[in-house]
Amino acid sequence: MSEDEKVWYILDTRQVVGNCGLWWKPDGNGYTCNIDEAGLYTRAGAFDGRRTTDVPVHRDVARANAVTHVRVEGLWRDEETGARLRADRDAREEAEARRDELSEGELALALEVNPFGEDDEWTVTVLSDEIVTAAKVHACHDCGTGGIRKGLRHRKRAEKTEGGLLSFRWCHACIKLHIGYPYGEQRESMR
Repeated sequence: MSEDEKVWYILDTRQVVGNCGLWWKPDGNGYTCNIDEAGLYTRAGAFDGRRTTDVPVHRDVARANAVTHVRVEGLWRDEETGARLRADRDAREEAEARRDELSEGELALALEVNPFGEDDEWTVTVLSDEIVTAAKVHACHDCGTGGIRKGLRHRKRAEKTEGGLLSFRWCHACIKLHIGYPYGEQRESMR
């Protein structure tokens, strides 16, 4: 092997991208993770006057450890593949959401439980307390998550108090707590 033969890549060890090395491009014009875009250097070009963090790696060693990666964001942009990926993602999300859904009977049972317990501090008039279907995503009153997705049947309650009109909605996870525990035990178990 000639000293002038370009058989050396230069690895910048200051940073790793994912689990990929960061290689010098030809003529030191930037960096790349793609070994096919990396520059090859002579022994003198690879070893002389470099930072200690720039490590020469022989072409054969680098190529023996090279793997091919597919950039996933590009798949999402492809019309046909992206449609399949979105359909699969939506189906998984729907199945996950349905797994924890309550039955109509459990939802009806929720209406028999006062979600606030017996509160003597306020004079409250319940204007409505019903099971409704969400027309959009809503946050749950108790847990604050957006767990009430569009199309989900859930509990909605409206009250008139000394402080004005109030509206509340509850996700299925919190309704399970309401129907599973008396008010005081429920609140203590959440602390």
